[in-house]
Formats: sequence, C-alpha cells, structure tokens
Amino acid sequence: MGTFLTRLDSHALMYCQYILYVIHFPAMADEEKQAVHLLIEKPLLKRLDDFRFKGRFESRTDTIKWLLKAALDAKLAPKGE
Repeated sequence: MGTFLTRLDSHALMYCQYILYVIHFPAMADEEKQAVHLLIEKPLLKRLDDFRFKGRFESRTDTIKWLLKAALDAKLAPKGE
C-alpha cells in the first residue's frame, strides 16, 4: 500500500507541475502580448461569427483584432460623444 501511495503522490506532483507550466509559461512566452477575456452576449457573438466566416478569418481572435484595429483606425467614437 505504501508503494501505491508513493506512486500516486509522484503522479499528482507531476500533474501539478504540468498545470503550473500550462498556466504560467504561456503568459510569459511573449511579453508584447496580453490576454484579454471577453463575455459576449449570444446575438453579438452570432454577428461576430457571421462576420468571421464571411471574411474567412482563421479564428474569432483574428476577427476581433481586425475589427478593433478597423474601429480605432476609423477613429470611431461611442454614441453621445
């Protein structure tokens, strides 16, 4: 039984090290980039996906980045300003 627990503990430790690697290192891989998390309502997400497929973007991320750059380059302002 002691051997089983030792093996279990070593597997748990390896798993924890893997989780730390996955969480910690990708964020440090490119100091020029920062992760941004968004919560988007379903109707807006559908519009985003429709725009993505029509424009043949590879991913939602590429689509969002393109739209952000386009809006900023156009110097769009929020309504009321």
